[in-house]
Amino acid sequence: MAPRDHERAWETALRAPFRLATLPLRLVASGLELGVSHVGPRYLDPKPKQAPESGFSLAPNLTFGAPKDIGFGPALAWSAGPEHDVRVTLSGTWSVSDRRRVRLLGVLGERRPVGLQLRAAYEYEPNRRYFGIGNDTRESQLSYFLLAGTTAEGTLRL
Repeated sequence: MAPRDHERAWETALRAPFRLATLPLRLVASGLELGVSHVGPRYLDPKPKQAPESGFSLAPNLTFGAPKDIGFGPALAWSAGPEHDVRVTLSGTWSVSDRRRVRLLGVLGERRPVGLQLRAAYEYEPNRRYFGIGNDTRESQLSYFLLAGTTAEGTLRL
């Protein structure tokens, strides 16, 4: 029969200060592990995707950019229900600096093997200061420009 496997006394004495120093951290880690094991299944486990109810919904929409560029506007959503599997979302914001954003998302066949997704966006940013290119540009060469962009894209899922 093999002799009992255990630490030697001098190894235990050498490790004791480190074990004592890390005891609070080990207690916190054990408490977090216990908390996550209790809360995790309820809040962190993925849930099956539920079909959206049919009809319209209206909600507030916020966008955050620069500190002076906080936008507010409506977000409209329409769903044809689980039997048709169609969803359309339209959102828009306007900020105090006159920046305007509009976004459109259309999804057809989200829970089906073949689906189509369309996305469109419009952004309007007037009165943007521009000093030129390079470090030698003087502030007297200040100019303003308008930035407007439109994008559209689609995805066919097979």
